[in-house]
Amino acid sequence: MDIITQGMTSLLEGQLEEAVNKFLLAYARYCESLTISQEEINTGTSPEDSSAFTVESISLEGAFDCYAEYATLGNEFRIYDNDFIIVGEIPNTAIGKLIMASVIRYNLGVIFHILGIFPSNLESLSKAFFMYSRAVETLRQFPSKILHLEELEMAMYCNLGHVYSHLLDKKGTSLCRQELKKRFEMVDTSNISEDCYEFFRETIELPGASRFDQAPAA
Repeated sequence: MDIITQGMTSLLEGQLEEAVNKFLLAYARYCESLTISQEEINTGTSPEDSSAFTVESISLEGAFDCYAEYATLGNEFRIYDNDFIIVGEIPNTAIGKLIMASVIRYNLGVIFHILGIFPSNLESLSKAFFMYSRAVETLRQFPSKILHLEELEMAMYCNLGHVYSHLLDKKGTSLCRQELKKRFEMVDTSNISEDCYEFFRETIELPGASRFDQAPAA
């Protein structure tokens, strides 16, 4: 069992500390020394690079249920409480490294997000913010649509937006909502489940979200 799957197993069993340790070990192994040249990225985005593996979402089975009153703070965002695993063998290519880093950073973000919601813990929320932000930066380095990672990408912006909302950062909340909406409007529905599609559609249409439709002033 690979270390990401071990971390996921611990998380599903409610062992948050063990899950953090597993994902931090994966982070140290795969992310801290991640260096990829632009040339590698430009030559490593063919669909064949992903033929040996898939990125699949796993429901955390209501991990956020006990935080229901905090889950839609200000009716601006809902938390996407799925984590992601990699099934198959990751190729030792630029695109393989980027996907591994994106998944690890997002999953760590979810764990710190859980720990930071209730009781409100600014340190954990700050860690969630850092991990989600780095995951977004990583995924931006290659065309994610080639590898059918739309769900992961939307999940990143959705949860990052919730953290911004919780921290009362209207500009960050607005930017994340715009990015989520843009990706949702371009999504290939054959690549995501009906439940996933409906979740993001409902999130975008939350009553309180209209307050953030306008782009923030420069």
